[in-house]
Amino acid sequence: MLVESKGDVCERIIISYLCFLTKNYEKLFHLTQNSKNLELLSLRSFGYLAINREDLAKSKSLSEMKKLDDDNILTVITETLV
Repeated sequence: MLVESKGDVCERIIISYLCFLTKNYEKLFHLTQNSKNLELLSLRSFGYLAINREDLAKSKSLSEMKKLDDDNILTVITETLV
C-alpha cells in the first residue's frame, strides 16, 4: 500500500480546490476518491452540494468524515453545511 507524503496531500488539496473553483467536478471527484483526508473529503462534499446531490454528500463524504474524526471542526462545519 502506498503511503502519501505530506507534499502529495497538499498538492492534491490545492488541485482539488482549483477543480472546485473552476467547476471541474468530475476531476474533483476523481482526485478525492478513496481519500482518508478530511480536507479532501470536505471538498468532495462541497462538490456534491454544488451539483445538488445532498444525498451523496451525506452518504459518501460526510459519513466517511465522521468515521475518521467525528469531533474535528472540519467535520462539524461540513455537517452543518450539508
